[in-house]
Amino acid sequence: MRFGARIFKTGLTVILALYASIWLNLEPPVLAAIAAALSIQPSVYRSWKNGLEQVQSNIIGAIIATLFTLFLGNGPLIIAMVVMLVIGINLQLKYEKSTQLAVVTVLAMMTVPKEEFLQYGLDRFFLILIGVLSSLAINIIFFRPQYEKRLFAQHKQLMEQIALSLRFLLDPARDAKESRKDIQEMKKLQENTQNLYLLLQEEKTYFQKTRFSQWRKLVVYREMLKLADEALRFLEKAEHHRTALEHLPPDLQEALLNWLERMASEQERIYLLFEKKLREARLDGEEHELQPLPLAPFLGHPEVLPVLLFAEEYLAQLRHVGLMVQQLQTSQEPHPEQSEPAKPASKQE
Repeated sequence: MRFGARIFKTGLTVILALYASIWLNLEPPVLAAIAAALSIQPSVYRSWKNGLEQVQSNIIGAIIATLFTLFLGNGPLIIAMVVMLVIGINLQLKYEKSTQLAVVTVLAMMTVPKEEFLQYGLDRFFLILIGVLSSLAINIIFFRPQYEKRLFAQHKQLMEQIALSLRFLLDPARDAKESRKDIQEMKKLQENTQNLYLLLQEEKTYFQKTRFSQWRKLVVYREMLKLADEALRFLEKAEHHRTALEHLPPDLQEALLNWLERMASEQERIYLLFEKKLREARLDGEEHELQPLPLAPFLGHPEVLPVLLFAEEYLAQLRHVGLMVQQLQTSQEPHPEQSEPAKPASKQE
């Protein structure tokens, strides 16, 4: 069993909510713990946004519960009407994620005897708020996730799998069923990577003073994700036309495989450059740059042309990412005039 940062944050949030409730003499503290556990979010931005929604949603639920209890009572039918009304209002305001906690607030307040409603009902409302605020505080202070490291690690793993698939695309020993399974697994990994990118983007946008270089890096990550999308589209198309590719003449198969090998190598070179494990960057337009696959020899085999068109789109995005990575690394290098100490002015005689 593995305990991640989010599990520890949930535990700390519950502890903080319980202690705060006990310190303020609010009963029952378990309501604060429930609210805290339901409010925990994977990022500071989402915790802040969710916290604001939870507070507004709970205020709405508390006001409606108070009005109905004071004027109509708190019988089972009245409680059911209030629950339905609160759910409808939250859905109308697009507070879907806050609906559960708003219902908990209504039930916690309206199940108190009417004679003690103002005292105990409001106490229970404040318990819910304590839980929401506890989750926000823990998310801001502890275990701020390193989304950028996780994002690049997952994306690099995905691109390594893609490079391997490119190299063994037409290998006769490779099972077609396993190839399709690998593509589906890579698509799931790509979806997880895109979620990490959104979390990183939110953190950089709303909670950090982001320098221009960091914005530039975010753009590079975005284009890298597009590159993975293009690669997966190409692999899916190639798998769909696998039979047609396998029936190509040997010389065309060899030409295609050699080109895919060069494309996989170019992809690896770009990522080494991004990690600063490669010093020299090729300049755009050098003669040994990866060129598009000549389509003329394949015109006699129209059934494989859709695959080659997807390959061209992948190559275009690969070259675009390569250029952006090169520009990013160039912008991060110190200029010669910055690295050399200033010479003292010579004294005139």
